[in-house]
Amino acid sequence: MKDNGTIAIIEFNTWHYEVIGSQVQFLVKSGYKVLMACDAKGRNIVDGYTDNSNVEVVYFDFSRFGQLLKFRNLLVARNIPKLIINTCSGSRAMKFCALFPPKSIEIYGVIHNIGKLTDSIGQKIICHRVKHFFVLAEYLTSNLPHNSHLQFSYFNPIYEPLIQTITIHKPQDMTWLVIPGTLETKRRDYWFLFDVIDSMKDSDALKHIQFIILGNSRTKEGIAFRQEVERRAYSNNFVFFDKFVDTATFDAYMRMADYLPMLAHPGHGMQDTYVGQRVSGTCIKAAIYTKMLICHKMFADIQKFRYASKFYSTIDEFVSIISTLQTMPVPNMLNFEADRKRYIEFISTNKS
Repeated sequence: MKDNGTIAIIEFNTWHYEVIGSQVQFLVKSGYKVLMACDAKGRNIVDGYTDNSNVEVVYFDFSRFGQLLKFRNLLVARNIPKLIINTCSGSRAMKFCALFPPKSIEIYGVIHNIGKLTDSIGQKIICHRVKHFFVLAEYLTSNLPHNSHLQFSYFNPIYEPLIQTITIHKPQDMTWLVIPGTLETKRRDYWFLFDVIDSMKDSDALKHIQFIILGNSRTKEGIAFRQEVERRAYSNNFVFFDKFVDTATFDAYMRMADYLPMLAHPGHGMQDTYVGQRVSGTCIKAAIYTKMLICHKMFADIQKFRYASKFYSTIDEFVSIISTLQTMPVPNMLNFEADRKRYIEFISTNKS
């Protein structure tokens, strides 16, 4: 394969690493080598990339301004022609852009919340240097700012290698509704589940339902939620984890999931933003594992919302979905070549 040189990807923070894997695959399959720069606190998340001879991983303490400068100097010393900022928002990305990276370095960004493009002063500072952005779902492209000096493309960050390392036992008569991610009520309406269970109290189906909260639930909000579960005597309907869920365990539960409820409802925290400003991580996981989403009907009318979904607007409709589990094929939306070509074309034909 032709060696097209080295492209750098940087993640300044300790999140959004799940978006890097697809980009690395796009680049390596297209003949590039990858210099991946990560915050040292994310070392345990990205160690797997060190096995790839086409990927070099370097670590910095990006909480220190001097380390941002050190990374800038590394790019110059290594004569890196292109840089992709994996989370192109926030104070660290802004500080890095304020260091005036040489114009010879083309910079592209992944924007996880397109609302920041118009609402954030810090983002406007970033956009003085970064003019080309990726969003993480096709349906978001309909809501991008018009008459902008910025250019956009999209890719689906759903090409994570799935390597089954452990198995877990799931009773045949049990329906597992898996909710991936740390328990954060601003992101998901977990308390809605109490209404669901309340409405099923007289149904035999309830004893066959479990909600798997597949993330750390020992947060302040999580502790309060778990206390309420115990107070209501609903513990048999939940599975919780006390810390970050390791990759093997996460993978095992995702494989066994029957449905993935988004739990995003109108007027709850930041959940409205999933309609047009950002894509939910639950959608991404549903695509990776070819699982069926359960979504509020506010998502049903979104053009290009291509995730396999069942929709509800009332508690009764939600209960009907989970009470009558039907095994059906879930369309596979993965099209690696289309995403790879679109990604490579965008960073090849545009000059930042």
